[in-house]
Amino acid sequence: MWSEKCLPPGTVHLRLPRLFQVAKRLGIDYAPAMVGFDYRNGRCLPVFDGIVVCTEFKQAILEVCCGMTSIFFLNA
Repeated sequence: MWSEKCLPPGTVHLRLPRLFQVAKRLGIDYAPAMVGFDYRNGRCLPVFDGIVVCTEFKQAILEVCCGMTSIFFLNA
C-alpha cells in the first residue's frame, strides 16, 4: 500500500491497533496491509500496518473498535 491507488476497487485500508482481532471476532475477511520493506542485517523484511477490508465492513469494524477502546479506558 504505497498509495491509496494500490488498493483493489471496493476496499479500504484501516490503520488502528488490534483491528485484525476485531475483524476476526466479527467474522469479516481481511488481509494484512503490507506498506513497504525494512532492511535489517542485510535482509529485506516486509512491513505491515493495518488491514484491508471491503468498504461495506468499514463502519462496523470502526464502531466495534471504538467501543472496545472506550471500555478499555473505563476499566483502567
